Amino acid sequence: MAKRYKFTYKDTQYTLEYNRASVQVLEKQGFRLDQIEAQPLTMVTLLFAGAFLMHHKNVNPKLIEEIFRKFKNRGELIANLVEMYQEPLVALFDEPEDDEGNIQGEMED
Repeated sequence: MAKRYKFTYKDTQYTLEYNRASVQVLEKQGFRLDQIEAQPLTMVTLLFAGAFLMHHKNVNPKLIEEIFRKFKNRGELIANLVEMYQEPLVALFDEPEDDEGNIQGEMED
C-alpha cells in the first residue's frame, strides 16, 4: 500500500502522495533524487510541491511554499517524502505476483 502524508493547514486537510504520473511530472520538471544534496533548494522545493500533484494539483504554488515554511521537523518531512517518492519507482520493477497471463520473452541473435 502506498504511503501518504496527511496534515491540516488553515482548516483544509491535505494528503501528500506520489504515483507514477506525479513522479513523471517531477522528472519532466527536472527533479533528480540524486541531486537533492547538491541542489537542495531546487530539489526539495520540487519534491514537496510534487507531493501535492496526486490529490491537490490545483493548489497555488505560493500556498505550497507558505505551507512548507510552516512545517516543523522539515528534515523528517523530506525523508518521508523521499521514501514516498521511491515507492512508485520500486513498484515499476516488482515482479508480478502470479504467473497467469504474464509475458516471458527471450533475446534472439
